[in-house]
Amino acid sequence: MPGWTTLATVQSLHGWLEAGALFFFAALVVFELLAHRKTENAKRFEKIGLACFAVAIFMEVVAYPYGRRNDELAAVRIAELNERASANEKEAARLAKRAQDETLARLQLEAELAWRRISKDSQSAIADHLIHLPNQMAQISYNPADLEAQSFALDIASALRAAKWEAFEPQAIGNMHQVLVTLKTDTPLETGVTVTSTKSRTSRTAASALVHEMSALGFDATLSSTKFQQPTSTVLILLAVDLMAYRGNSNSEGRRRQHNKLHHPKPINYRASKSSTPIVFSS
Repeated sequence: MPGWTTLATVQSLHGWLEAGALFFFAALVVFELLAHRKTENAKRFEKIGLACFAVAIFMEVVAYPYGRRNDELAAVRIAELNERASANEKEAARLAKRAQDETLARLQLEAELAWRRISKDSQSAIADHLIHLPNQMAQISYNPADLEAQSFALDIASALRAAKWEAFEPQAIGNMHQVLVTLKTDTPLETGVTVTSTKSRTSRTAASALVHEMSALGFDATLSSTKFQQPTSTVLILLAVDLMAYRGNSNSEGRRRQHNKLHHPKPINYRASKSSTPIVFSS
C-alpha cells in the first residue's frame, strides 16, 4: 500500500481517509433529509445519499489498515525514542561519573602537589610548647633553589616568634657542600630539617625541644651533634633539597622531575627516607 513504511505518510493518509468518510456520512444525512421532502427529485437524492454512504464505507474500510499500521509504526517510534532516551541517560551518567572521577583525580593531584606547610594551628602548638624558652635566638636557612623550603622556613620562623624567640628572617645558603664539610658528614643531600646550636646548654635545650616538636608534627627533624663557636646562645636550622634528586630518584627521570620542580614548583616531602640524614645549617 502507498506510504506504508513511513509514519508521517501513514498518519496523513489515515487522517485524510477518516475525514473523507466523515464528509460523505454528512452528505448522506443531507441527501436523506432532501429525499424525505417528497419532491420530484426525492428518488435522485436517495440514490445520491446511498452513493455517499457507499463511498464513506469504502473510505472507512481503506482507513482501517492505515489505522493499525499507524499504531504499529507509532509503537516502533516510541520504542526507538525510549531506547534513545535510555542511551542518553547512560551517556549522561557516564559523563557525570567521568567528571566526578576527574574532579577526584584533580583534588588528589592538588593534594599531592601541595607544598608542605606548617598550619596556623600547628604553629600555635609549637609556640605553646616552646614559650618556656623565651628570647632564644634562632637562625633559619634554606636552599635558594627550593621555593617550598623558603615557605616552610617562613612558617618555622612564624612559630618561633609566637613562642617569643628571636627568630631572624630566613636566609638562603648557596654552598650546600660547605655545610656538609662544616658538619663533618658525607651524607648525600636530601630534603629534611636539621637543627643544631651553639655550645651553650640553653641553646642545646632549645634545639632539642624544637626537634621534638617538629617530629611530633610528623616532620623529619634531626638534632645534629655539631656545636658551633658563637658568643650568643643560638639555634641554627637548615632546610635543603638535593638538586639532582626528587623524592629519592637519582636517575634521569628524577632529574627531569627536579627540573620541572624548579620551573613549576612541586611538593617537597619533608620526610626523608629512613636511610638518609636530613641536612643542617651551620654558621
